[in-house]
Amino acid sequence: MSAARRAVEEVESPEAASSGGWNFEPDGARASRLAADIDDRLIGSIRYLEGEIGSEIGWDAEKLERWTATLAQAQRIDCLVHVLFHSLVEAVQADDFASAGRIAQRLLKSGSAPPQLTILPLEADPDGPRALSLFGRFVDLEEDNRLDLIVPDPAALGPSILLIEEALDLIRRNDPDLDRELRAFVTDILLFHQGPDHLLVSAAASCFQNWGGLLVNPSVQRDALDMVELLAHESTHLLLFALALDEPLLTNPASERHFSPLRDAPRTMDGVYHATIVCARVMRALLRQAAAPDADAGFREAALDRAKRSRVLFDESVAIVETAASLTPLGRAVLDGTRKAADALRPALLET
Repeated sequence: MSAARRAVEEVESPEAASSGGWNFEPDGARASRLAADIDDRLIGSIRYLEGEIGSEIGWDAEKLERWTATLAQAQRIDCLVHVLFHSLVEAVQADDFASAGRIAQRLLKSGSAPPQLTILPLEADPDGPRALSLFGRFVDLEEDNRLDLIVPDPAALGPSILLIEEALDLIRRNDPDLDRELRAFVTDILLFHQGPDHLLVSAAASCFQNWGGLLVNPSVQRDALDMVELLAHESTHLLLFALALDEPLLTNPASERHFSPLRDAPRTMDGVYHATIVCARVMRALLRQAAAPDADAGFREAALDRAKRSRVLFDESVAIVETAASLTPLGRAVLDGTRKAADALRPALLET
């Protein structure tokens, strides 16, 4: 049984027991298991690729085995390894073995992630470890949803990093479960801005191919509470990506488009479903901040107001999912458990 399936079936807390086995609450141990499973799968995929076409892309079998053995001992694998591997697969599928060979050699120069979460800007140098051309390619694929990612303005980096660090500190102090989950999933927060040709303003961008690297546009955030909301939002996306490795959440075709309360333009049902679960867990994160012992009246009121907004969006999104989604058993378990947990949080929204 995969780590993803075990994560859904395990009953790890009273919250999980009351919601049919899906633990709505952030869980650092679960996140660590899922992240380790993804890293293990990556190593297995690299070894498989070497066995199939290693000689064609310039890999030496013994050297690669030593490298993967070292990688397997790492506490976390660098997000660069993940994005390079997916870039390599893309080049091989396109029969571009010249590019594949270059990527393959670059891959062997990368390795473990730093022990602590780092905050770094995307960089213009295509050969850099946090190259915009690498990490941007898998999140900016749709012409009708173009993000137009650019390297951030150096003058804005100082305040941006301080804002993220303030939000991370709020999460660490007031929501340690979310803190542990986020740090299990994310090794790097990678900063970007957007050029004038973007079609959608994005506060963040995450995808499975960039696993471990969370792209954040801090210029969209007004304050640390905004950033807390964003980090809870993206941690939920990463959790759903990890859970759905072996079984999809729904079976609606990608060509379908549906209204979403969170977007002006229609989107896929997968996007609507993700947004639904996100709204509930963002509500929960904001309520944790509102309940902080040292929260002043203004901060508490702002957190409660935003939590109430998330609850409204959740209710509207659930109605769409229930009407139009073709849910798998996994998708149904996650949705039903999330609804029960969100209902249990409703009284906290009424506090004044």
